[in-house]
Amino acid sequence: MDQRRTVEQADIPIAFVNGFYDPFVKLSYFSGLNIQLLFEGKAHVIEGAGHAPFWEKPESFNSMLDRFLNTVAAHEANTDLKNQHCRRSGSQI
Repeated sequence: MDQRRTVEQADIPIAFVNGFYDPFVKLSYFSGLNIQLLFEGKAHVIEGAGHAPFWEKPESFNSMLDRFLNTVAAHEANTDLKNQHCRRSGSQI
């Protein structure tokens, strides 16, 4: 499976969240990806966190997660409206 192509062609919002001091992830890699539905248009880096920002900086992570979940919900609602319109008009997405 080509993971890069999978996220670049995803039709749902995608979020990347890493800690600034993550020893396992090369943060600059994300700038080379072309993701149409990238959450807030960028890969997120949480200052002062390492590989587990959800554990090390839960307030920052949870705030971001909440925004992302709202983004996903809005995207799904918009997709549902488009699908309903297409069914009524007989067209395809």
